[in-house]
Amino acid sequence: MDDNNETIVKNKETITEETTVAAPADSISDDIEYTLLLNEVTDLTIPLPGVQPEEHESAAEDVSEEEAATVAEAEEEAADGAEAGSSGDEEAEKGASEEKTAESEEKGEDKAEYGLPAGHSEMGELAEKIAARRRYNERKKKRFRTRFYVILTVLILGILFLILSLSSIFTVDSIEVRGNSHYTAEEIINMGHAVPGRNLIYNLNKQEIEEYLLQNPYIKEARVTRKLPSTMVIKVTERQERLAFKYDDDYLIMDEEGILLKKTRNKPMTTLAVGIVVSKIKLGEKVGTTDNGQMDRLLELVQATTASDLFFVKLDIANEKKVKAYIYDTLIVKTDYDTLMTNIENGRLHMVVQKLLDDGIKRGTITFDDDGNASFMPAI
Repeated sequence: MDDNNETIVKNKETITEETTVAAPADSISDDIEYTLLLNEVTDLTIPLPGVQPEEHESAAEDVSEEEAATVAEAEEEAADGAEAGSSGDEEAEKGASEEKTAESEEKGEDKAEYGLPAGHSEMGELAEKIAARRRYNERKKKRFRTRFYVILTVLILGILFLILSLSSIFTVDSIEVRGNSHYTAEEIINMGHAVPGRNLIYNLNKQEIEEYLLQNPYIKEARVTRKLPSTMVIKVTERQERLAFKYDDDYLIMDEEGILLKKTRNKPMTTLAVGIVVSKIKLGEKVGTTDNGQMDRLLELVQATTASDLFFVKLDIANEKKVKAYIYDTLIVKTDYDTLMTNIENGRLHMVVQKLLDDGIKRGTITFDDDGNASFMPAI
């Protein structure tokens, strides 16, 4: 019995040491179970699995070898199972990747089947179209941005201008008159009822001022403009006194268009037309005559002399074949209407008159034949 107890004690120590050192993780529960059995059964001499006692009986040695083989096989199976599991996971991942590759290859085959090969002749044209489309989109975006910034800038400037235009900066403090010769600047301003102190942008009354001015027969055109920041500009075109008719005891003063400018008792310093009968007069309108054709020829003659820098103190066109044009009261041109017009327009009459004046001759009669040759007689 003593020997048996010593053997058991030695087996316990050996089991405890080797269990602590060499027992695998999945055999811990078996060690606990065998340890409890050894505490209860003191005369049990069966060794624990994986324990190799230094001194034991031949039967116990056989049992421990079998148990060790069993444990080794279990460990190998566990290792094989782990390797099999890992290899199975790798095989599963490999299979999944192969399936994806197959699917992608199938899609690629579909693309190759329904698309164009890389070397196809239309691929270059397609690439150009794509590039052109991209450039078009970029230009469109750029135009949109430019338009947006322009609109924004105009809007901001408009708001700023509106604010400034309502300020005192644009209040009229001076009036400038241009194009006047018959009337003074003060007279033009008074006729137009133009006054300073108005807002130059919104309260200038341009149309009203122009209408007031155009009521005067001497004002042919009138225009009111602004000169920033605070100046009103009135520009007028005046009618010039070119022709006069004797009308009872008065004189009717007209421009080269026959517009009646005024009626006066003073003899005008302009061409006096005789041999025409007046039928209608109204300030600012064309003077009416009994012979409208005769009136038109007279106005045509006056316009020609103005353009040629000639001046007649009197015109008598009562007879179209015997027109008398008085350069002075003592120096007369006698010819028909057509010949007179021709020699005025071609400048011959101007040359003849200038030659006589240079020679100091202011009395006599100038005539022209049908060929345009001029002759002079000292007598009237």
